[in-house]
Amino acid sequence: KVLMDRHAPDQLRDDVVHAQAECEALIARWHGQGRNAYAVTPRFAATSTRDQLESAGALCKEHPDCFLQTHVSENKNEVAWVRELFPERKGYLDIYDHYSMCRPRAVFGHGIHLTDDEMQTMHNTGSAIAHCPTSNFFLGSGCFDIRRAMRKERPVRVGLGTDLGAGTSFSMLSTLNEAYKAAQLNGYALSAGH
Repeated sequence: KVLMDRHAPDQLRDDVVHAQAECEALIARWHGQGRNAYAVTPRFAATSTRDQLESAGALCKEHPDCFLQTHVSENKNEVAWVRELFPERKGYLDIYDHYSMCRPRAVFGHGIHLTDDEMQTMHNTGSAIAHCPTSNFFLGSGCFDIRRAMRKERPVRVGLGTDLGAGTSFSMLSTLNEAYKAAQLNGYALSAGH
């Protein structure tokens, strides 16, 4: 269930009350059934009102064993737009942190343009980045610098994602290939093991 109650086509928008009820029903039905795990999924901050983000944070608090997945700092125009929509917050990630979504089971797609302070917040809260290089290259969003996430004084967990909304392959091998290239473009060679 993707949460979007603004800046989306009418047929895709939901409202806070019904969206929360739908999420609760899906959690009850699927979370923990076999290998299934539910993820609270605001599409990204720009497509959710403050009320919906508050609701998503409440779901995370009520169901701490569920995941949270969303996008953050994918491209510079998006970062600027989100700043306009939430001028009261310090930055893009601070929106999610304010609404209790930064936590160990939180996975934030992209994170290309996170600031050093935001990387510190990712480390402090145990949140993770899903590096989606095929999507980033296809859209021209930027080139994620894994070294910034790997700093010894505040390491941030990083995994890989295909982000098929804009990515070009379901293959994790293709995604690994592009992640290697992203590291190389940032002057860092990942080992085969890494």
